[in-house]
Amino acid sequence: MWAGKYRGYLIWWGPLAVTLILCVLLWIGGRPRGPRAPVPALPSIYREIPETSPERIRYVPAGPLHTGAFGKTSAGSTSSKPVSRRSYELKAVLRIGARRLCKFGPRTLTEGDRLGPFRILKIGENYVELQGKGKIYRVFVGESVVF
Repeated sequence: MWAGKYRGYLIWWGPLAVTLILCVLLWIGGRPRGPRAPVPALPSIYREIPETSPERIRYVPAGPLHTGAFGKTSAGSTSSKPVSRRSYELKAVLRIGARRLCKFGPRTLTEGDRLGPFRILKIGENYVELQGKGKIYRVFVGESVVF
């Protein structure tokens, strides 16, 4: 007697209730049991790039430094012309097969190329060795070269 009165509700809500119950049962019973699969470790050729600390960043003033005396610069001259300097940041170090590349600002260079007064000696995992001014400098990713 009640089936005839509520037949429309059973036709509409019945399949939805059965589907909901089946989904809950499958979710509970279908979850994997036991230990999870281990996360694979990165190979040794992948290294994390060290964070560049503020102490390693070389700040260079845009113009001449004033020592306090009017019209005198840190070099002792009275010239008001700013010193022009170039700054290149080591953006990335790439290895494509046996070839190594480095990206200083907009330029892509290889070993033996010149960057201003410096010559690129070696391109490492996350650094570049530059030779110039009678010294060898090691520049890490994120550091800048100023000349």
